[in-house]
Parts: sequence; C-alpha cells; structure tokens
Amino acid sequence: MNEFQGIRLMEYLDGRLPPADRAAVEEWLEKDPEARHVLDEQRRLWSLLGQDLPEPAVSASAEFRAVTLERAAQERPAALLPLRTRAVALLAASLLVAVAGWAWWSAQGQVRLDETDRAVVGRLHLLEQYDFLQAHADELDVAVKAEVLRHFQGELPREAVR
Repeated sequence: MNEFQGIRLMEYLDGRLPPADRAAVEEWLEKDPEARHVLDEQRRLWSLLGQDLPEPAVSASAEFRAVTLERAAQERPAALLPLRTRAVALLAASLLVAVAGWAWWSAQGQVRLDETDRAVVGRLHLLEQYDFLQAHADELDVAVKAEVLRHFQGELPREAVR
C-alpha cells in the first residue's frame, strides 16, 4: 500500500471524504483484503488513543480570521503594469524583432560565393599544405616531395593538375 492510499484510509476513517470518494474507498475496501486489514488496525489504534486522549476542541477565532485576511490583502501582488508601460514594452519588443530580422536578412545576402570561390574554400587545406611544401622544398627529400605531389594529384581537380 502506498502513502496516498494510507492517507485516503485515514480520511475515510475520519469522515472527511465527500460522498463520491467515500463510495470509491468502500468499493476498494470490498476488493482489497490488505486495505481492510490496515483500516481495522487504524480503527483499533484510534479507539485505544481515544480512551486516553480526548479530542481537542480547536477552532479558529473571529480575530484570527480577520488578521489572516488582512495579511493576505497586504501581501497581494502588485497590479499589472499600467497601460502606457505595457505599450512601450510591446513597442520595444517589436523593434527588437524587426532589427534582428533585418540583420539576419542582410547577412543572408553577403554569403553568396561563386563556384570558383567555393572550389578554393573547399580545398583550402590542400593549398596550405602546398604552401608548406614550397616553403620547405629545400629541406625535404625528393622522395617525400614526389609522394606529396602524388597525394595532391589525387585530391586536386583535373584542371588544377595540368
């Protein structure tokens, strides 16, 4: 039995359940022997406690009710922003969205590359390696140069190899 079911039985035993919920608990008790056993244990415990401990007479006074309502009224959240402030905030948000949209749209037009530029950018790592090869040509062995050039021939487009 879970905690919610235990609390439900306590409310049933205490008589605090509305009629529909009370009927649902009674139906559950008919089907579940464990629930009936727990309810009997709770009834027995309550009857033992009731003999030694009378039920306290506790109720809220009129003064307590008045003080509580007064505090609740004082702690009420501030009213919504005035109409003028809301209009200014809406205008500022609209302006921000418009500027962001214009910046995005103008940036889209600047990214256009023609096919030659795309080919260069796509093979930029090869150009950097080729620059390194040219800068250090005197230091490298002929076999290494030949291997690097063969590697470049496999990756460079045919029109660049000619």
